[in-house]
Amino acid sequence: MPSNVDLHALSVTGLTHRCAQETESFFQRKPHDPAPCYELFRRALLERDQRAYECLYTQYQPLVAGWVERHPGFPAAGEEAQYFVNRAFEKLWHALTPEKFHRFPDLKSVLSYLKLCTHSVVIDHA
Repeated sequence: MPSNVDLHALSVTGLTHRCAQETESFFQRKPHDPAPCYELFRRALLERDQRAYECLYTQYQPLVAGWVERHPGFPAAGEEAQYFVNRAFEKLWHALTPEKFHRFPDLKSVLSYLKLCTHSVVIDHA
């Protein structure tokens, strides 16, 4: 799909597919475009689109689980990684309101905040 596609015109399903492709390219260290993934976050968090949020959760759950499992406090936490993954996404959903979304201008900033939420829920649990 050309990179000049209007992402706002894509369905959530189409956007999810593009996000998955771009994420795969990122992890393979190939050229990638973070815009489709950012647009999914925008729809989920700014527009409070539940379907976009579900797709984001599916897309980023493995990444967040990895952050949880590498956290130094995780082994002693007495919970499964999935518990903290869920808490991290809940924290993101509640903290990053539509009014605050403008503070996160790109995918890197949103993912950095999600990582901060992840570390925070592990620490808070301890």
